[in-house]
Amino acid sequence: MTGALLIFPCLALLCAPALWIVLGRPRILTLDSAQPSPPSSISVIIPARNEEINIGNLLSSINAQCTAPLEVIVVNDGSTDRTSMIAQDHGALVIDAKPLPQDWKGKPWACQQGVDAAKGSSYLFLDADTSLSKNAISILGALTKKSKKVYSICPYHKIKKPYEQLSSFFNVLMLAGSNAFKLKDANKPALFGQCMLISREHYLQSGGHAAVKDKVLENFHLSAI
Repeated sequence: MTGALLIFPCLALLCAPALWIVLGRPRILTLDSAQPSPPSSISVIIPARNEEINIGNLLSSINAQCTAPLEVIVVNDGSTDRTSMIAQDHGALVIDAKPLPQDWKGKPWACQQGVDAAKGSSYLFLDADTSLSKNAISILGALTKKSKKVYSICPYHKIKKPYEQLSSFFNVLMLAGSNAFKLKDANKPALFGQCMLISREHYLQSGGHAAVKDKVLENFHLSAI
């Protein structure tokens, strides 16, 4: 069984250099290569549904930031557990999602409501099962000062159980699928939905989540706009 669990991680490690050679060097900016700056006006938006196991960890990491964001908005998307209570206990502004319109998917609708309530000049969309290093907001603020564009951050995946190693193969595929490499469509990269930073100006110009309201993988479709 252990041998079987090692197959996919090994394949992923073998595939990664091959992708590098065949597709070219990935156009990736590491957070450590960016210089922290004074705080920018970042609104953190977290769509959450039944995330009581994860939401506290994420919000604790946000509260521990060297540079605090302007605000933290949790859109409670019909949770039946303690998600809303935990978010409030951590100081987040909790918004209960309105009934889902017929032509919208759940996550785009939740994100859109977060944007409607946000006051920042940039929006940082985070999945509830992520967490931030303590200087993340400061570094992301530096990126917004550098360019009013969209930044997609590939999260580091912590593996706690042996079977979770299987996911490494799919992480490599996700990276390749994001067009992070120099290919024909290198000017049309996809976005990692777990962590996206976008200026309000660019968001409004692109049509935001309203433009991808009926898409399941809204991050991929949002990047194409």
